[in-house]
Amino acid sequence: MGTPAWVGGAVARGSASDGGNNLLVAALQDVVTTTGGTSVNPWDPLAVWSCCHGLAMLRLDAALRFLPDQTFAEARDRVLTMITIAVPLETLVH
Repeated sequence: MGTPAWVGGAVARGSASDGGNNLLVAALQDVVTTTGGTSVNPWDPLAVWSCCHGLAMLRLDAALRFLPDQTFAEARDRVLTMITIAVPLETLVH
């Protein structure tokens, strides 16, 4: 299994024009730094990005587009729960 290109500081930090994935990787690295951790699993940003991007695309253009806000909130909360299970904070601090 290889290591994604964004690992090891290969990703530029900065504005949103740098790309959403770059900002996500930077945010996860900031969480690690702030909590005294040492590293992010190189695949964690992919898991988080996939969940968030998939949910957004389904809400904007597909199956979840016409859900009532309350129902969508339930779906959103489930996705956020899945993210915290897949990338629990304690894994970012060791």
